[in-house]
Amino acid sequence: ELGGALVPNRVTLDEALRRLRHVHLGSGCLCALYPGFDRYDPTREGAAGHVHPDAPVVDRAAYETRWQAVCAECGASFAVTEVGGYHYPWWRWVPIP
Repeated sequence: ELGGALVPNRVTLDEALRRLRHVHLGSGCLCALYPGFDRYDPTREGAAGHVHPDAPVVDRAAYETRWQAVCAECGASFAVTEVGGYHYPWWRWVPIP
């Protein structure tokens, strides 16, 4: 057990292992993993050069911030929503066809 108060710390380790399996199996671009994990911050992913996020749109009433982001490697587009009304922020990534 790795502890964790609201969310088990194990989920971060599980995601790292999922990324390694994805690469090992040659399953395509890593951006395909964004929708399956709620801790991919588009601002940090952009700073690392993985995606190109547009300017954020803040909805204070809904406690949300929204972006559109394009993968720097494969060009896939995502609608990203940060939900901030909880004890920690999390992000929902939805592919845009």
